[in-house]
Amino acid sequence: MEFSSFSTRRVDHHKKKQIYEQVLKVPYYIIFDPHAIYLNVYALKEGMYQSQEANEQGYWCLEELKIQVGIENSNTLRLFDTEGNLIPSSAEKEAQRAEKEAQRAEKEAQRAEKEAQRAEKEAQRAKKLEERIQQITQQAEKEKQALLEEMATLRKQ
Repeated sequence: MEFSSFSTRRVDHHKKKQIYEQVLKVPYYIIFDPHAIYLNVYALKEGMYQSQEANEQGYWCLEELKIQVGIENSNTLRLFDTEGNLIPSSAEKEAQRAEKEAQRAEKEAQRAEKEAQRAEKEAQRAKKLEERIQQITQQAEKEKQALLEEMATLRKQ
C-alpha cells in the first residue's frame, strides 16, 4: 500500500508498481492519495497488475485477504470486512476498550456508592439502637435506684 502525493505520484504509479509487480510479486498494489483523493487498486493476475473497479458500495475487494478497502469521509482510507462492515483501527479499538473500561469503572463507582449508602444507613440504625439501649439502661438504673430506696424505707419501718 502506497500513500502517494503530488511529489511521489510518478514513482508510485510506475517504478514502485513495477517493483511490486515483477520483483516482489505482491498480490495487491494499492495507491492512495489523501490530498488528491483517489484510490487505485491493482490485483496481480497472470504476473501482471490488473486495475480493479470498486463494487456497488464503493469498495475494492481484496478477495485473498478477505477484506475491502475504501475511502471514508472524503480522505480517509479504511478497511471493511467482506460484508462491508468497518474494521476499526487500532486507535478506535483502544477508544472502544477505554469506553468499556470507563463504563465498568462507572458501574463500580455506582456499586460502591450504593454500598456506602447502605453502610451509612446501617451505622445510623446501629447508633439509634445504641441510644435506645442507653435509654433503657438509664431507665433500668433509675428503677433499680427507686427499688433500693423503697427497700431501705421498708427496712427502717
